[in-house]
Amino acid sequence: MATGRPAWPGNKEARPSLCPRTWPGPTWTASTGGIGGGRRDWRLPSLPELASLLTREKNLQGLYLPPIFSGRQRICWTATLSPAGGAYGVLFYPGSIQAQEKSRPAYIRAVAGSSRGTLPQFPTSIELARRGRDLLFEEGRRRVPRKRELEEFLEAGGMLSEVVLGGSQQFYFLPTEEFFQALIRLFRRLKVTRVVEVGAWEGFMAAALAERGFPVVATDLEPPCCSLPYGVRVFQASHRQAIAAFAPDLVFWCWPPMGSVAPAEILATPGLKYYLEVGDGGCVTGRFDLAPRFRGRYLKTLSELGYTMLDVGPYRHNRVFLFKGEGGG
Repeated sequence: MATGRPAWPGNKEARPSLCPRTWPGPTWTASTGGIGGGRRDWRLPSLPELASLLTREKNLQGLYLPPIFSGRQRICWTATLSPAGGAYGVLFYPGSIQAQEKSRPAYIRAVAGSSRGTLPQFPTSIELARRGRDLLFEEGRRRVPRKRELEEFLEAGGMLSEVVLGGSQQFYFLPTEEFFQALIRLFRRLKVTRVVEVGAWEGFMAAALAERGFPVVATDLEPPCCSLPYGVRVFQASHRQAIAAFAPDLVFWCWPPMGSVAPAEILATPGLKYYLEVGDGGCVTGRFDLAPRFRGRYLKTLSELGYTMLDVGPYRHNRVFLFKGEGGG
């Protein structure tokens, strides 16, 4: 190669942008002055081209990217449009492909030359996105799929982020029927009777647990007003107010805000036996240092029975940790 820069499969060169920006459009190109490297044919890569850089294992920087590439550009745009209305981005951290709004900021990892060789294929279509919506929603309300249903959708090339992009309801965690059954077994094994969910929003998780014979108290700092879409009351309360009001044995939280100190405050509550957190291990939710700091126990079975909006192809991101509180013995 003329420049000696890292090559993609097919004798192409990758050049990153220095600042994130909104989607530039499928025909974006850059002159030598804009990107450099002595070439004038830099362009936005297609989804198959950019996804070909994803590795199955993390590098030392924690990225699913060959180590010869810069790790600064963790989320990059592609030239490929999503049938749901946005465009695709490749997330080298935490390892995902996302259909996202064009107004979101992401980097450009430009490529030069033509594609050669075998590239990954993505059979995305509006029909596949509709299939995903039918899988996750029924009459406008979320439904609980079985694990096999979600696996078949992902194996067919479906993207859960595309289902979100094409609809009005947002979600990050997707529990399966098997997840709820395993969660109830865990609660009973721990012998907890008073369970509080914080960050419950509309009460979907609490309603599903109640329908399966294990009612919990749902709370949220800002629950939806004037509606009970799942028939469960969601009490307006902070995590501290919820614990003070309901004196739970166990508190659980699905996808706490990124970097939140609330989980650590929950764990410091006198008398609380357990805290259960469902997230992705601190990639885009919660804190990456919570589990090592408070000796959280990774629950492999529960983790494998739940899914997230980030899941695509072989990449799975659901992580469930159980922590002992001050009163856990």
